[in-house]
Parts: sequence; C-alpha cells; structure tokens
Amino acid sequence: MGKILDASGQPYETTEATLRRRLSEVSQRNRVLMSKIDAASSTDENSKHWAQADAFGPNAALDPATRARLRNRGRYETINNSYCKGLVRSLAYDFIGTGPRLQLSIFDQNGETTEPLEKAAKTIEQRYAKWARAVRLGHKYRLMKKASARDGGSFGVLETYPALKNPVKLNVRMFEDEECETPFEQMTNPFIVDGVELDSFREPVAYWFLTYHPGELTFSNVSLVRRYVRVPAERVLHWYEQDRIGQVRGIPEITASLPLFAQMRRYTLATIIAAEIAAMLAGVMTTAEGVTGADETIQSVDAFEVFDLVRGSLLTLPAGRDAKQFSPEQPTTNYPDFKREILNEAGRGAGAPLNVITGNSSGYNFSSARLDFVPYVRGHTIDRDDFRTVVADKVFETWVEEGAMVYSDLFDTLPPMEEWTWSWNWDSFYSLDPEKDARADDIRLRDGTTTYAEIYAAYGQDYVEQFNQMAREKKLAEKLGLQYPLLAEAVMAADEKLRSEPEDDEEDDDGDATRHHRNGYSLNGRHR
Repeated sequence: MGKILDASGQPYETTEATLRRRLSEVSQRNRVLMSKIDAASSTDENSKHWAQADAFGPNAALDPATRARLRNRGRYETINNSYCKGLVRSLAYDFIGTGPRLQLSIFDQNGETTEPLEKAAKTIEQRYAKWARAVRLGHKYRLMKKASARDGGSFGVLETYPALKNPVKLNVRMFEDEECETPFEQMTNPFIVDGVELDSFREPVAYWFLTYHPGELTFSNVSLVRRYVRVPAERVLHWYEQDRIGQVRGIPEITASLPLFAQMRRYTLATIIAAEIAAMLAGVMTTAEGVTGADETIQSVDAFEVFDLVRGSLLTLPAGRDAKQFSPEQPTTNYPDFKREILNEAGRGAGAPLNVITGNSSGYNFSSARLDFVPYVRGHTIDRDDFRTVVADKVFETWVEEGAMVYSDLFDTLPPMEEWTWSWNWDSFYSLDPEKDARADDIRLRDGTTTYAEIYAAYGQDYVEQFNQMAREKKLAEKLGLQYPLLAEAVMAADEKLRSEPEDDEEDDDGDATRHHRNGYSLNGRHR
C-alpha cells in the first residue's frame, strides 16, 4: 500500500507533533472565519451584553430554582399589573373559549357509515358533552392555559371521583406546576428530571406529585414530611410551552415580557409621583431679579416654608421676593408613546397584537386591526392542534375506556376505537365583518372549494346538528303555512343585487379595497 501524499505531493506526516500542529492551524483558521460573524465575535462593546450566555442543556438551564423564581414573578406581575392580567386572561379565553366540542364519525369495515352508526356517534357526543359539563372541563382547560402563560405549566390527573354526578365517574384533578417534583430519595436517579420519570427514549412514563401544595399553610408542610404519589404518564395531562428538544418542564409564556412590565410600572409610578408633587404646589417664592443675599432690604424667609393661600384673595410678598407658578414637567408628551411601545413589545412574546394586550383599538383603522389579528389567530390554531394531541384526545380516549364499562350496551355494538374518526369544534374567532364573511362562504360553496362541514366547523358548529335543526324549522314552517326561509324573497333580492355589484372595486370605510374570498384569510381568522 502506497504512502498518502499531501497537496504538495510530499508524504503525509502522521507524527504526534505534526498532528498537533495541523490541529492548531485548523483551529486558528476557524477562529479567523468565526471572527467575521458579528454575533460570534467578542469585543469590549458587546462582552457585557453576552455575559449571561451559556451552554446549559434544556433542563439544566430551566432548573427548579430558576423556574420557581420565574413562576413567582409571573404570578406577582399578573396579580398587580392590569395589562399583564388582561393578557393572560385573553390568551386563555381566545385559545380555549367555552371548550372544544366533540364531533365523532364511526364507519363500518367498508369505510361507510350507516344510520345505526351515525346514531351511536351522536349519542356518544351527547353523553361526552354532559360529562364534560359535569366536571367543568372547559373551565379546567382555561386554567391550564392561564397557568401555562403565567406559571410555566400545569397538570391534570385523570382519576375516578365517585361523587361525580354523572354515570361516568372520570374526573380531571388539577395540579399546579410546583406540585410535581422529584422525591429526595430519587434525586440520584438519572431518569427522573424535576418530577418527570423518563424511559430510555426520553419519553415520560410517570410523574411524581406531592400529596399537598408546598405553599399552603397545612400541617403536612409544618411536619417537614413530604409525601408523594407516582402517577403513570397515560393518566397525566401536562400542558406547557416547549421551546427546546428534550425540555420536560416549562417556564411562563410571559417570561420575556416580565422585565418590560416592570419597567412600565416603575416609569408610570415615577410619572404619577412627579405629577402629584407638581399638582400640590401652587407656586414657589424666589429672590427677586437683581437682589443679592447681602442686600439689607431683603426679608429672610426660611427654606421650604409653607404659605397658605386663600381663594380669591390679594397677595403681598416679603421684601425682595417674587412668586412664580410651579411648572409641571410630568407626564411628558412622550409618555403615551412610551407605554404603547412597551406594551407592543410585551405582547409580541405571547403572540398577542397591541389591541389584545391593551383592550383598545382606538388607534387602529379597520385594515390594520384585521391584519394584526391574522398571526394571532394562526398561532392559536397551531397551539390548538398541539392541545388536541396532548390533552383533549387523551381525555376522550380515557372517557371511552370508562364509558365502555358504563354503557356496554352501546359500545359493544361498535367497531374498535382505533377505527373511529373524530375532530374538535372550537369557538370561532369573532368576525370583523360578518357580511363579507357570509358572502365569501357563499361564493366558495358555489364554486365547490369548500363544504358545509368545513364552514360550520370554522364557526364551532356541527353541520349535522345544523341540518337537522333546519329540517325541523322547515317542517314547522310548512305546517303553519309559512315559506322557508321566512324572508326568502328579500334574501334572493339582496343576493341578486350583490351579484350585480363589482367585487374587486368595493371600498371599506377606511378606503381599503376588499377582495372577499380572494384574500388569503377570511375576516374571522379562518384560513382560506
């Protein structure tokens, strides 16, 4: 076998000294290349800014002490800052709404549905809805979203509750973030990370929960005896925002906004104090122009001496003194702009536009409000899909397991659950222009680019229920001798008028041309 030659044709040296020299050359060359990247270079100017950057793993960076500090500060700011509290509440209300509603379809072996299967699916939907109301499932889902935004995460444990007023005794028991922690005797177990027990694939297999809240003033806390219960992962709902691969616990979604909220509150309080002091002072007394302290005619006045003024009175001053009105300097004209920019930045981390975090759209025109709402709605749509996988589907699957024992006469006649198909109907986002949305839906139905099922689902409704309701209304109207729809002639006339109008040249109140269904998104946030 011949020798390996280098680029110059000489034998390639493999001595230890040569290898070290070549490694040093490569390292030096890499340093030169990296120095051309501004973010990778260290200078006297940016060294302080990047001083806190580290190479910790996802769980080491978010250790229990760090998460506890962020969790406590998130709760403190939320309870004391109306903007922060409004943001957390809006995120939960817009994300969960009244809660997802089950829409179930069951097919036979041929992939077709029959009337008995449709009836069974509708019965399951109704019984699941009654159970969800009994356990206040929508309320608990909203708590989970609030906790994710404010605390960093929350847990729900699926357990049996005999006192539940429903044939299915399944219950969702809520736990706060700090109630899940690693027992002291398991601290050396490398497969338990902050209360989450993992397998060799780094997937959760169990969670360790305290039998009491560590922050409550109970006898269990005073006794210094911590008792835990181990719950299998298939019975646990854990909702949090995951940003890194391998991250098993979360931090508040408003973490990046906490310093901004603190800055805004400090500046607001300082502005109010300055304005209050200025408002309390009617004026100040100064030495008259051209008079010095050595002048014998000047009358001595003690520093900060207070003089009472009577409304509507004349005023004389001590010799050598002038009175001037106190000029307030706060709030400055830039104060509203400062708060607006701070709140705009604070909402960005949570994906909320300015009018959501402030609850005020007075500075918006119609098109701006509509455009800002699109990424906000899209973010919730993506998170809802994750929530379905992590929480909603797991709850329904567990309910079916227990419901099959209670309603055996119903479930024994159905195919296995693996062959079922279901979806969740969420509350729709309120339309900014219902008339244009309705026209866009009508156009897409006519050209075959959508279905009634898709449209009704976007509005959080079940198309089967709506069709059945329309059939009942039509039957009753015919029985009473009424036309159906009741205003059919007026509707047809209005539709004919709309079709005769140009579609692309219509102007909004703010002068923006509308394009109806040609827009990428409809006005209620539904993707087209």
